Amino acid sequence: MRATTRQHLCDEIAELAGVRGGLQSLTATTWQDAEYLRNKINEANERLTEIQNKLHEATWSEETEWLGSDDD
Repeated sequence: MRATTRQHLCDEIAELAGVRGGLQSLTATTWQDAEYLRNKINEANERLTEIQNKLHEATWSEETEWLGSDDD
């Protein structure tokens, strides 16, 4: 595996950890209203979809351009 691909995968793993942390913080507090929770869940869903797409792309090609990255 190329170093660039490995770094991109590590970046996505870190992004997943951030999404998980955000979701965990929602479970730790009870003061939010339903609209706030809906917005946060939608944001997390969008981030997870982006990560999923990037990881899927990585499984098919090591030569994939990662969202305009110029370091390949």
